[in-house]
Amino acid sequence: MYLDSTSFSIYFLNKETNTWDSVVSTTNTSKGIFQGYDGRIYLFDDDVTNYAFAIIEKSGLNHILTITSPSPSGGFLGAYKTMQGFYVWYDATLQSIYKIQNNNIICYNQTVPVGNSLSQVAVTDDGKIFLIVNEFGLFRLKQIISDDNYPVLSSFGPDGTFKIDSLDDNHLVITSHGNTSGYNGLFIYNISERKIEKFITTEDVIALYVPRF
Repeated sequence: MYLDSTSFSIYFLNKETNTWDSVVSTTNTSKGIFQGYDGRIYLFDDDVTNYAFAIIEKSGLNHILTITSPSPSGGFLGAYKTMQGFYVWYDATLQSIYKIQNNNIICYNQTVPVGNSLSQVAVTDDGKIFLIVNEFGLFRLKQIISDDNYPVLSSFGPDGTFKIDSLDDNHLVITSHGNTSGYNGLFIYNISERKIEKFITTEDVIALYVPRF
């Protein structure tokens, strides 16, 4: 499944014909599709005035929530749905990470930037938020707990391109490529023990997808 930003349609892979079939039409304000803890795929729409969320089904869009937009900074980077609510994040370091729960919006970096630049965000099913940021020339893994409460969990060196996702409530999957002086490849980070638990490979890894069921 993918969202085409030119035709504003969502396409499903037809396994019988091995072709992409356009099933659901969206609008030019649709920002992306994302998964949830429940295995469903959701559409996120930001028309500057409102946030809107819908479940994507082959029969169409099942709209479930619309709420006034908080006027975020940066470009849309990603989203996730936990049992508690929706999480949405943008690529700016300030006013860019939000939780939408019970028609309320919480901004986790309202007044203090999370670093010098923000490249990746991951949210666990139990609502813990983790970031890959560049700060003072180093790529760092941080947890974001509340505004101005961003403890550094690990440092990965001065170069490379990173991706991050949640494996479960206590483990993160982190990949990197082009990191010549620090951690590179694919590795598992243990949240409770605050350490890299296992290296899968030290070769460049350029893509990451972690299915959640």
